[in-house]
Amino acid sequence: MLSAGRRIDYGTYPSRLKDLRKPSRKMLFAKEDRMTNCEKRMISPTDGDTDKTAAEVKRPRIYFAGSIRGGREDARLYRRLIEYLKKYGDVLTEHVGDPSLMSIEEAETDRYIYERDVSWLRQSDIVIAECTSPSLGVGYELCYAERHEKPAHILYRSSECELSAMLSGDKYFIIHSYETEQEAFGIIDGIFS
Repeated sequence: MLSAGRRIDYGTYPSRLKDLRKPSRKMLFAKEDRMTNCEKRMISPTDGDTDKTAAEVKRPRIYFAGSIRGGREDARLYRRLIEYLKKYGDVLTEHVGDPSLMSIEEAETDRYIYERDVSWLRQSDIVIAECTSPSLGVGYELCYAERHEKPAHILYRSSECELSAMLSGDKYFIIHSYETEQEAFGIIDGIFS
């Protein structure tokens, strides 16, 4: 809950609509004091701190969000995106790409799922959400990311859905439209480069 008088500073995110689609490294890393822990970890040792070895640079913890109860049509795509994300960090939510997830989650209580997922959100450095299939849970996870000032990137296939105005109208989220899996991989490369 926000305390009285506290304002969230949206200054770290681009204000022009065209910049929301493809943020540049220069824009994201404009000032070190505005960088999140995840963004600081994404800078390689040769980008400024030459005293650190590659082993000392901590890999970002990635929270991947995708539809579960809202529809599992994209479960196999989620699996491939998660495998690709592993090049750049530790994916806390690998289970989202498991096509048999619904049968696994039936054995768990809603309370357990909520507490586990919120714990992973707290631990995460960045949130990557695939939003082609509408999902209340993914919307909640994105709200959580915004509330806790975690970088949040939304991927969706514009030929298959129209993104909710609550997401596309919020300047906090960095939104990426794609049509093919290869385009999605390119977007991921851009996020972490």
